[in-house]
Amino acid sequence: MTGIETAAAIAAIASAAVGTAATISSAQQQAAAGKYNAALADRSAKIAEMNAAETVAQGNAEAARERDNARRRLASVTAAQGASGADISSGSPLEAYADLAGEAAYDQELIRWRSRMQARGMGEQAAGFKAQAGLDRSMAKATGQAGYLSGGATLLGGLARAGGSRA
Repeated sequence: MTGIETAAAIAAIASAAVGTAATISSAQQQAAAGKYNAALADRSAKIAEMNAAETVAQGNAEAARERDNARRRLASVTAAQGASGADISSGSPLEAYADLAGEAAYDQELIRWRSRMQARGMGEQAAGFKAQAGLDRSMAKATGQAGYLSGGATLLGGLARAGGSRA
């Protein structure tokens, strides 16, 4: 083996080693980015879940305020009807009272329903974030493994070139 052949073999081996290290390093960086993205998606899912719970709580609080307002309106109507001398236990005054009470109950349920629907959307959003986090973790793992395989192939290719330059 001449000096040039030896130098070529050493250069091929060095090139393979550098290529292997670069391939593995790149894959590790991509895997770390995937893990970071998964952590962000997990955090986004938790925030969406918290927002959903807060939306339901706000809807319940708003429905309770509406219930209290309705009670005041009904009490005011009852007082006004009683002050006018009307018999509030039957006839039109009772029907008016029943209508107001029914509308109030409907309004309260509508408020709760809307908050549940908003919360459902946020829950679906959280599920999407969780799925993305799982995908990001899987991709990070696969990228890390692929980096070692690709690095090994680079090393073997370089060694084969080094061996071929000796022949």
